[in-house]
Amino acid sequence: MVGKTLVWMAGVAAAACACVEITSWTQATLRTWFVATVGAVLVSTVVSAEPGANAEVAKAADRYRLAVLAGDAQAVAATYVNDGTELPPGRPMVRGRSAIEARFRELFQGAKVTAFTFSHLETTADGAMAYDAGTYEQRLTLSSGQTVADSGKYVAVLKRVDGDWKAVYVIYNSDVAPPSPCASR
Repeated sequence: MVGKTLVWMAGVAAAACACVEITSWTQATLRTWFVATVGAVLVSTVVSAEPGANAEVAKAADRYRLAVLAGDAQAVAATYVNDGTELPPGRPMVRGRSAIEARFRELFQGAKVTAFTFSHLETTADGAMAYDAGTYEQRLTLSSGQTVADSGKYVAVLKRVDGDWKAVYVIYNSDVAPPSPCASR
């Protein structure tokens, strides 16, 4: 899609330069031509996106959500490509499906996610790559019995592998501020 857009933009620039040399065109004609050309660029960009793939990306996010709700670390890890990377807040990155599975296994030992929803702000797929950005809300019950509500935002980069969308990179962070290190002093 980027290649198509660059070709269109180069064509627009070349045409604009040529049009400036033609003195018989009025300013109104140039303005109309420019609006029509920019409109064509935008339409071609939108048409080249894959609307059905966007729904498939949302379904991949739902598979992740359901695996988290089930407390199934292996199913969570299966939503990533083999060398996928999770970029959790306040912790080092986690790379590889087995490391992601181990991280979620540890998380599920200390907490049960009892509610989890996504609001997709933007989901775009082009060819074999996609991204999904949005917000989340979740409720967790800790092993102590305490219930914690959390909300935040995320960005996921996905790749189509054997017909399925899998996470390549996932980064997320909470809207809830972490405790201040100065509060314990």
